[in-house]
Amino acid sequence: MLTKPVNDYDPAWHAWNAAHRGEYRSVGSMAVDGDGGTAGAGGSGAAAEPEASVGSSAVVAEDETPAIEIEEDAAAGDAEPDDLEEVEFDGRKAKIPKAWKDPLEQGKDYRFKTGELAKERKTIETARTQYTGLIQRAEAALKANEPQRPDDSMLDPKSAKYDPDGYHLAVSRYNKWAAELFRTTQERKRLAKEDADKAANELTERKAKSQAAAIKAVPKWKDPAVRAADKARIEAYAQATLGVADDELGDLEVDHRLNVAVYKAMLYDEAVAKHRAGKGATEEPVTVPQKHVRGGSGSAAKSPSNMTMSEWMKWRDAQEERARARG
Repeated sequence: MLTKPVNDYDPAWHAWNAAHRGEYRSVGSMAVDGDGGTAGAGGSGAAAEPEASVGSSAVVAEDETPAIEIEEDAAAGDAEPDDLEEVEFDGRKAKIPKAWKDPLEQGKDYRFKTGELAKERKTIETARTQYTGLIQRAEAALKANEPQRPDDSMLDPKSAKYDPDGYHLAVSRYNKWAAELFRTTQERKRLAKEDADKAANELTERKAKSQAAAIKAVPKWKDPAVRAADKARIEAYAQATLGVADDELGDLEVDHRLNVAVYKAMLYDEAVAKHRAGKGATEEPVTVPQKHVRGGSGSAAKSPSNMTMSEWMKWRDAQEERARARG
């Protein structure tokens, strides 16, 4: 025997209810006597109670859906899962599973450290720029305040400038100045070399990235020989046609977009020049849809399907010119 449905949409229970609906009707027509027995509507003797009860519940009427009593804990809705933990992120508090806390904290720590490193790098670069400027100004100041060179006559007893002590003092002062100037100049050169090496490394890295992107756009440039030949052609075209200066050619190596754009422009101009010069006469005929060309008497026009590329382009240009004239 089926038990109560867990909800009103239990098809199995409703099927059973429909099959035993007759028993519910018979039970509903009975009356309960004083002794607890049941009698039929016609007043006949006691009759056995039909098996119409479902579990321990009372008999359900024909069209009545059994009520399901669900005991809910009032505090259950307010209870929080044990695996949640409150965290603060970007100034906001939220409850997340405890398993997410460590990865979140690690990511937060990584972003914090990355930001701190960026700040430190910027601080170091600023300090280096200031230091380089200080060294340059110190070198210029030393050169502008060169002390007087010692006069050898200060060591001659017969000279009016005879002053051995003054001479040695002047020599010491001059040597100290020269040593300071040497150290300052060497430091300036060292800083300049580091800057030049850094710039060269960055340029090399940019060229490598640009070359990889250019090869992806023009696969035939994987061959170094082909790439070198096209590079020479592109540079010559850029200078002769686009007016690119010598010191601007380096931009083609560090920006693949510019390099590929100039290359395609060069190919287009070469194709146009070849067409205009009629060099396409030896090309294979192109296959185009046959079109009926209206015309008067005279020699028949050549079929477009039998034209060379050069002839077909001229024929097509004439067709477009006539269309523009009519329009």
